Amino acid sequence: STPGQLKNIVYNGNPGANGFGFATDATRELQVLFGGVTYINTYYTLPINDWVHIALTRESGVLKVFVNNIQQTISDSTTAPNN
Repeated sequence: STPGQLKNIVYNGNPGANGFGFATDATRELQVLFGGVTYINTYYTLPINDWVHIALTRESGVLKVFVNNIQQTISDSTTAPNN
């Protein structure tokens, strides 16, 4: 997905410089946003009319994304956000 196609769900920071958040693309695929760095695909399609719990962790430089307590495969687990 390109930035113009994404719709932010939640974001903390300045999208062009730092921070992190979640977005979805036209197919409802969940993306992790790292400001000024990259968009990371989770390959998870958000359901319609259903709540999900989304968690993002980063430990020892490794990023993990969980949806409803299940770890998702992501396109890149080692990219670091800008400070």
